[in-house]
Amino acid sequence: MKTIKEKLTPTSRFQPAAFWCLAGIFILLLLGYAYFVNMAVYHVVERGSLEGERTKLSASLSEQESSYLALKNRVTLAFASERGFTETGVARFISKKTHSVIVAVNNEL
Repeated sequence: MKTIKEKLTPTSRFQPAAFWCLAGIFILLLLGYAYFVNMAVYHVVERGSLEGERTKLSASLSEQESSYLALKNRVTLAFASERGFTETGVARFISKKTHSVIVAVNNEL
């Protein structure tokens, strides 16, 4: 009967290669996990800073809208006439008249 050592010899050649292959895969997976966790944290922090910037821009927009409305309410007919604007007469509009005739022969255009 053969000893156990003789029976395991053919597979023992591949054990170091299999170990290093699995160790390499494990290290790659670990690095990928660390990368994706890092990117998730980065995006959460970036979103927080963007929300702060959005708040600032919203406040600035509100201030500009209120100043626009204040200036708009200052314009009156007297103010406009002082600046040289005059009332217009009757408004005239341009309309497009179609002079072409479409003839359909056998329901085809």
